[in-house]
Amino acid sequence: MDSRLAPLAEIFKLNTRLFAMALDGVGNELGLERQGDRGNSLGWLAGHTTSSRHVWAKLLGVNEDFPFPERFDRGANPSGNLDYPSLTEIGAAWQDISRKAVLAMEEAKIENLDAPAPFSTPSEDDSVLGALAFFALHESYHVGEMAYVRKLLGFPSLVG
Repeated sequence: MDSRLAPLAEIFKLNTRLFAMALDGVGNELGLERQGDRGNSLGWLAGHTTSSRHVWAKLLGVNEDFPFPERFDRGANPSGNLDYPSLTEIGAAWQDISRKAVLAMEEAKIENLDAPAPFSTPSEDDSVLGALAFFALHESYHVGEMAYVRKLLGFPSLVG
């Protein structure tokens, strides 16, 4: 693994575990319950984060599409009455892409990491590596939201 990826890989591995912990024991009914009229449900956050992981995995050559992108992409309306997948389906998609993404990180080539990212992110580094750093932040943000919503639903904290 390129040494520049090592800290990001650790963040992604931690997020993989925390994500699974956030869904543990939460049923679909509670998982799709929104917190207030403007908050996201745990299920929407999980779907959005899984969709995002598919996006960054593609930067490393994992050519697999998330089966529900239109429901969870940036700007998707979390209050819409869409037919959402179950938390079990989202969790399975998360685990599947996570295995493939970690392997792709281990095999990433330096020239690919230094190449320009195919889309812009808020990162000041417009390379693939810079985009991956942004996605580590983005994913951590949403996993943190998942932990908070889980707690609001009456479940124990993920850490601490």
